[in-house]
Amino acid sequence: MDPAACVVAPRVVRRILRATRNVRVAGMHVPHGRCCWAPRASVASLTTEKERGELPAHDPVIVVADNDDPNELRRAAFHARVHLDLDGKLDAAAVRARVDAIGQTAMDEIRAVLREDAALLPGADEVETWVEFVATYVELAEFEPEALAESFPSVDRATAVALIA
Repeated sequence: MDPAACVVAPRVVRRILRATRNVRVAGMHVPHGRCCWAPRASVASLTTEKERGELPAHDPVIVVADNDDPNELRRAAFHARVHLDLDGKLDAAAVRARVDAIGQTAMDEIRAVLREDAALLPGADEVETWVEFVATYVELAEFEPEALAESFPSVDRATAVALIA
């Protein structure tokens, strides 16, 4: 498990997402609700010690929704780590170049798959969509490589790997 990870109840992840990403959705369902990252101070102010235990010393903190599957916890933390590692590193022009290389048809499919899987936050732009694709693609490659072709059938694997690297 990532040393920056903090495991909390799913409702706490939703609360942190709503507050730190300005997510405005009705009801209990919040897209991308299994993991996120947030500044340590935000996690501390939005949660109680009883909800989260002792906070990791790392800043920012990776917040993962608790479940009974240790492999799923590792996957969610891994996914959030990819998001965190990409934060602020890609601008619209860099993503546009990647979309041009992978093809607009493949990008449309990527966006549709991520929306269907409730992986995109409301109002996600092209940069956020690309970052979510990278996080999902790398997660699948690490934990479930056989699912890559099924999840993203029109994405050429060699092209994707070259653009992600």
